[in-house]
Amino acid sequence: MAISFLDLIFPSNCIVCGKAPKPICSGCAPPAEVAEIEGFDFPVFAAFVFDGAIAKLIAGYKDQQLTALEGTLSSATAKLFAQFDFSEVSALITPARNPENFRKRGFDPAQQLAKRALQINQIR
Repeated sequence: MAISFLDLIFPSNCIVCGKAPKPICSGCAPPAEVAEIEGFDFPVFAAFVFDGAIAKLIAGYKDQQLTALEGTLSSATAKLFAQFDFSEVSALITPARNPENFRKRGFDPAQQLAKRALQINQIR
């Protein structure tokens, strides 16, 4: 309810198409597409293919501090996590953060998304 009230008073524009009043409209939210990333000595997966709308979404979240986009990104990450068996996993590692970017942003985007995705799936 509070978010709806804020959208009414201070509408934001969709990061992809520019239309108000949401930071990402339902028509622009890219579907999660689990993709394996080649070139590593261990399996690496992504929740999205990095292009177009997702590139704007991630840049908005990370670089413009549009934390309202976290729900869309963490939901997709939760779908990615749901496809794997975490029963034998003792740690989930996010990419090392750049200290300068952390100071500029005030948060670690990858860690935030992973934490929220794990909460969505109730993986412990």
